[in-house]
Amino acid sequence: MIITEIWILFVLIFFQKEVNSDSLQTQILEARQLFPFRSYKDVQLFHYTIPMQVTFASFQYKANGSFHCPSKTVAVYLQYGSYPVMSLQNSTYPDFFAVHRLFLHDITLKSDFVPIMINITNPLPGNWYAAAFLIENTDRIAQKGLFTPCLSWLSSSLKFNAAEDVISLLQDTEIAQTISSVQLYRIPVTLPPTLRNMGVATTQQRGERMLEVLG
Repeated sequence: MIITEIWILFVLIFFQKEVNSDSLQTQILEARQLFPFRSYKDVQLFHYTIPMQVTFASFQYKANGSFHCPSKTVAVYLQYGSYPVMSLQNSTYPDFFAVHRLFLHDITLKSDFVPIMINITNPLPGNWYAAAFLIENTDRIAQKGLFTPCLSWLSSSLKFNAAEDVISLLQDTEIAQTISSVQLYRIPVTLPPTLRNMGVATTQQRGERMLEVLG
């Protein structure tokens, strides 16, 4: 049986409602030219890295195009852990495709310089990938050289808040604290691969607050 170790990051609120323990960080990716989606070679891929202890992440996308051309529609698919899997023609996926995955987000935007955000609370740490391409509803064929080409570009950035002063709670290890404000804790938990839902509960016994992981 494969055992998976994950980290749980949560907050215990006792007296204060606000805390300034997060640091804002930004990743800026190079703008890419977009192409109409006819095969996977036409897809532009963006790669992001989210570190541990991130409490909030905002993926921003902004498309622009040639000034002499009308705005075009851009599709963006964001996936955690691997490249996104897409099917615009509603075709059937092969049996070996892993399509039932978590954390697949998709948006559409225009190439009009208006930014669109995908906001995620407590994102999983590691690699995130976005696939972007143009959606065109015309099959018009124009002779090369007779028309000025219409080009579209997509820029992307990632902003996230990384929690600071996080205390690790290890198994069979006792710590004593006097808590007067918001405090973040991290707990390593070993879970079987079949577990799909879990939670963390706090109880109070003999004046002491206890933590319990529920599967």
